[in-house]
Amino acid sequence: GRRGAFDFIPKPFEIGHITDTIQKAARHKARLREDYNPKPRYNVVLFDRHRDFYIAANNALKDRYNLFCCSSLKLTKDIMVKEKVDVLVFDYKEVHMEIDDFIDEVTRGNPQVRLAATTSSARELWAIQQRGRIPYILPKTSTVEEIQNLVAAAAERRKLELPQPTKAV
Repeated sequence: GRRGAFDFIPKPFEIGHITDTIQKAARHKARLREDYNPKPRYNVVLFDRHRDFYIAANNALKDRYNLFCCSSLKLTKDIMVKEKVDVLVFDYKEVHMEIDDFIDEVTRGNPQVRLAATTSSARELWAIQQRGRIPYILPKTSTVEEIQNLVAAAAERRKLELPQPTKAV
């Protein structure tokens, strides 16, 4: 063990024990690799009261992102002021009457935040598209995979738009 052995296999050996040891070693190596090369975890705020969408989005995002789940508009705004948020997923129906003010307010402190709106009707979809200020749109019937893909695309887009540090010469 002091010289780097991961485990030992006693003789006479069993195939099941060998398989288990190899799987444990692979998991151990993967954990070590993650410790040395951690992936960036983006901050995502989810403001949506629709139960099924909320559960699907929470399950899709909680392991890959720092996820803030909000059920009130005030809490969402407070988080946007206090945290560096990369992606905001919000229910269009909750803010449609004051959408422009809402966007101005949440982007004031987080100008590079990527906005994604959830919709439950074709009329909402049309209204969002007419505004042109929300590049990402999710139907309430989105699958877990669709939610993951959209948030990943928005987070990556956010990363590309961040100013890159300059190297001293």
